[in-house]
Amino acid sequence: MAVAYQVTNRYITEGGCELVLVSAHLGARTRGENQPELAGHDRWQGRAYRIRGSEPGYPNLLETTGYDIDPETGEGRVVNPLGLHGYNCRHSHKPWDRRLRNPYLDENGDLTIDTEENRQRYRLEQRQRAMERAIRQTRRQLQVKALELEADPENADLQAEYSALENRLSRQDEAYNRFCQENGLAAQYERLRVTDGDGQGKQVREQGKRTEQERSAIISPSIKTAEYRRKIDQLGENVETSRTIWQQATQMLNHRSGTLYEDLAFIDSTTGETLVQDAYNVERACMPTKRMKSMLLNSEPNTVIAVHNHPGSSVPSVEDLKAALSGKYKYGVVVCHNGVIFKYSVRNKFDADLANIFLDSLQDALYNGNGTIADAIEKIEYLGISMEVIS
Repeated sequence: MAVAYQVTNRYITEGGCELVLVSAHLGARTRGENQPELAGHDRWQGRAYRIRGSEPGYPNLLETTGYDIDPETGEGRVVNPLGLHGYNCRHSHKPWDRRLRNPYLDENGDLTIDTEENRQRYRLEQRQRAMERAIRQTRRQLQVKALELEADPENADLQAEYSALENRLSRQDEAYNRFCQENGLAAQYERLRVTDGDGQGKQVREQGKRTEQERSAIISPSIKTAEYRRKIDQLGENVETSRTIWQQATQMLNHRSGTLYEDLAFIDSTTGETLVQDAYNVERACMPTKRMKSMLLNSEPNTVIAVHNHPGSSVPSVEDLKAALSGKYKYGVVVCHNGVIFKYSVRNKFDADLANIFLDSLQDALYNGNGTIADAIEKIEYLGISMEVIS
């Protein structure tokens, strides 16, 4: 698609056009909390813009949409990936002449697309994306369970679990198709695929193909060696703090080996005080103790480091990011049972829906080869979230 835009841009410059018209469609993205104005695609779609400068009725393309065209070379550039031709943008642009009638506007110069109808469609499409993520997750779990059954085909418990996942997927597929039909949405079946793929992150993906039970154990030999300690050192702390993080990481990995439970440690990077919650027995969840909550309240902002384990070796969740923001962490660390380490920090409110999408992209890049790790991290970081993968 980017190549097509560049061809369009060459036509624009070769023809000496000063204006471009941006397309409009129902379900254009609406502006999220704390996002810049241009993140609301519904605000700038369907209108004409000047490539350079501005005049009444024709705002500047770059300032309004975040997309720039060099009038000399015809090179197009996404300056702000939340805008035109950025993340998940379906808009297009073409050369325009002010003598033409804009097909997206009525006789009063207003968009023919109803604002409330657009918002409703956008909400429906976001719900559709969430259903697609849930279906992909179930399909990954089925792949995992299939591998377990290959290793132990006579295990009745595994057979029952596999059947339960098949039934869940069937219900999800049925609900997805019904939702699309009832709301006039096109089913995006290509979004439901789960592939193994090749490319960046091959070593991590090979680990990710193993069964969930295997990934819930400490299966990476490096965790018990100096190599894993060197990974911890990459977090950038002083010797004492780095040693404490390493000790807490290895302790919780050993403690929760072979389970789906999580431990949580708070480390004050200025005083060295360390508090641990290692008795919260709810699968895939962790909760600070009262003393730990008090530490967050009484510590200086951006001094406490939070470390917790992810038995399934998944990326940090949106809830992890929200906890980092509300707790004013210096940063959070997720130590995975397959040896991967995630470091993340959040300094401002972020769009949770977009964060979910981008975190899902990172998970896909790591374990399924859909896209690259670098591209996924770039998307996440544009939301004001710092993310590192140490594998």
